[in-house]
Formats: sequence, structure tokens, C-alpha cells
Amino acid sequence: MAAIVGIILRVLEERAEIIGKIVISLIGFAWTMATFFIVPVLIYEKISVFKAIKRSALVFKDTWGETFIGHFGLGIIIFLLALLGLIPAALGYMMGGLLLVIGFAIAILYWIIIACVGSAAQGVLTAALYRYATTGKISPDIVPEHLLKPYTNEVL
Repeated sequence: MAAIVGIILRVLEERAEIIGKIVISLIGFAWTMATFFIVPVLIYEKISVFKAIKRSALVFKDTWGETFIGHFGLGIIIFLLALLGLIPAALGYMMGGLLLVIGFAIAILYWIIIACVGSAAQGVLTAALYRYATTGKISPDIVPEHLLKPYTNEVL
């Protein structure tokens, strides 16, 4: 369903003038946000797709701040880690020859691993945010109990 909506929005965007493109982009953004929690809703609540879209939108509305901050922060961390992949590529480029190929191969392999780890981390974060939005609790499996307590002036 998301693919169908995406295709429809893309076709409309290609045919629209500049104002229409802006409006369609905003609709696409709203659709993305409304379906942000669709997978956890479908898994945990076992409801129909249309009800899941409505439920996902409500969950997102309740936690939009935490969602943006969490995913933006995680995105920055993943980006910074991905920058480290430039090191073997740059070293290979400076050394030349076979080391050029080896440096770029290491960088590409590293970026593939970072992409997989980042995707898994985004999924875990989405599930944790869904749990927080629906129960008001953070799972101790994800964040240890002692980290959830308010800061005090006690010596650790």
C-alpha cells in the first residue's frame, strides 16, 4: 500500500507545477510520518491495514518529538561512523596500485556493515518508541533500570 501511495504521489509530482510539487511533497512527508509505526502496530496489535495506518498516525502524533530526536540522533551517529570508511579509501588512494583497490574494497565492505547495523538499530529504536508511546514505559531490556532513575548528587 505504501508503494502504491508513493507511486501515485510521484506521478502527480512529475505533472505538477512548482506549488503543486511542494504540496505533494508535504503530503508525501505526512504519509511517511503517518505510517512510521505501521510495522510495530501490525505486529503487536494485529489489526487491519487501514486501522493500522490510523493507529500508527496516532502513535506518531503522541511521540513525534521523541521520534524525531531519536532517529535524528541515531542518524548522526551512523553518519559519523560511516565517515570512518573514508580512511581506508583515502589511504588506498594515496598509496595507489593494488592498495587503491584494497582500500576501496575495505571502505565499501565497512559501509555495507554500517548500513546493516544502522538499519537494525533504526528498527529497534522504532519498536522501543512504539512501546514507550503505547505503554509509557521503556523496556529494561533496552535501557537498564539504573539509567532511568533521575540524576542525584550521590557518588556512584
